[in-house]
This record gives sequence, C-alpha cells and structure tokens, in this order.
Amino acid sequence: MKKFHILMLFAAFAMIFAACSSADENSAEPAEIDTGVVIEESVGENENSLPEEAAVDEGGNAPQPGQEVAALNGRAVFFAHNSVGQNILDGVREVDGGIPIFSEQEAGAAGIAEVYMGFNGDPDGKMDAFRGLMDAGGSNAQIAFFKLCYADFDANTNATALFDKYASVMTELEAKYPDVTFAHVTAPLYHYNASYHNSAQHAFNEKMRSGYGAVVFDLAALEAVDSSGAGTLSRDGVTPAMAEEWSLDGSHLNEAGGKYIAGELIQFLANVPLR
Repeated sequence: MKKFHILMLFAAFAMIFAACSSADENSAEPAEIDTGVVIEESVGENENSLPEEAAVDEGGNAPQPGQEVAALNGRAVFFAHNSVGQNILDGVREVDGGIPIFSEQEAGAAGIAEVYMGFNGDPDGKMDAFRGLMDAGGSNAQIAFFKLCYADFDANTNATALFDKYASVMTELEAKYPDVTFAHVTAPLYHYNASYHNSAQHAFNEKMRSGYGAVVFDLAALEAVDSSGAGTLSRDGVTPAMAEEWSLDGSHLNEAGGKYIAGELIQFLANVPLR
C-alpha cells in the first residue's frame, strides 16, 4: 500500500514538472519572436533616417541665405555702377539670395562688393573714379568691372575717343594689378523712342565686343532681345534698342528685366576666365 502511494506521488510530481516545462517552452518562443521584430524594425528606421538627415543638412543646421556663394563659384567680385547697375543687383537678390552683396570696403570677400561711381553724363570722370576705387581696395577682388550708363551717351558722343580712353585706363589697371581679372560691360540702351539715341552706345559697344571678347558681359545685346527671342531696333531700323518687356521707364530695367539680366550676369561671373 505504501509502495502504491509512493508511486502515485512520484507520478504526480512528474506530471507537474512536465506541465511546467511545457509552459516555459511555449512562452519562450513568442518572447524571442517579439523581441526580434522590435529590434529589426528599430534598426530599419535608423538606417532609413540617417541618410535623410544627412541629405537635408550635413552640417547639422539648415542652410541660411548668404552662407554660400556657389552660384559665383566662391569668387570675389568688385562692381562699380550707377542706377541700371542697381536694377541688376536688385535682380541678383531676387534670383539668388545666397550671393552676398556688400559695400566696397569688403572687396576681396566671396560675393559682390558694389559701389555707386561718378556722375551720369561724365564718362571720363567715371573712368577716373574707377581707377581711384581700384587703388583704394577694389584690387582685393578677383574680378573687377564698372559699367557706363545710357546717360553717358548722346548724339554728340565721340564713341571712338571714349573707347580709346576706356582702353587706356584698363591697360593701365591690368598692368598695375596683374592678379585681377578686369571684366567689361557694354553700355545699356534706351527703349524705342524718337527722342532717344542708341547710335553712340552701339558704336561704343561694337568696339567693346571686338576689343575684349570673352571677358565682355554684353548687357546691351541682352536688353535688345525679349523673352521670345525677338530683337528690338531703334527707329532707324538698324540700331538695337531695349526691348519693351524689360523697360521700366524707357531706360531703367523693370523687375523682370533686372532678374533676367541678373541671372545672365551670375553665370558670366562664375565662368569668366580668371587671370
């Protein structure tokens, strides 16, 4: 009888042990599967998010306007001008806010250092002023140029004599500052109007094109073509004139014209051969 009770007790313990073992085995498998899924999903999210963060901002901060001058290839530009030049620089700000535009005292920094120069109607005085500006720090830039204005020309202008003076000044500056690339700009035009004279600008611009070639920013040629590609002529039917599409008041650039010319100028400055 005692042997029977012992055997029964032993059998009961065996059944309890087997049940516990079975419960442990059944519960262990789901725990391992759940843990594996969580880890795998977590790793997958991290792998996907890291490249996205790097693509948005490798430096850890969102890019801010003025921090980069990629559009100019990091070049330092010095630009002396008057009112049409201001129209163009306003366009640069609209087209690419990442290009710094600052005063002439900062010439040599990446971006465009700009200054109003001389008086309209006195082209000789503007040339002399540019010479002085180069001596005063403009020579710190990699690229330097100035622009004459439509108001510097009239029916009595001797375009040949004016260009000869211009070429003489530029030859002097190129010898004095051999590390500076001196760019050149054709004179801007008036819109089609009987009282406006584009013939003197055109004669001067033709000499500019033939004399300086690849380092000429052809403002006049750009002004004379509208967005459809059609050219505009003065009343003589021969001399180019500013397209109405770009004209604010017959001589200055409107907002669309400023942005159009600015885009072309940015490309020119980024690619003009350096000395």
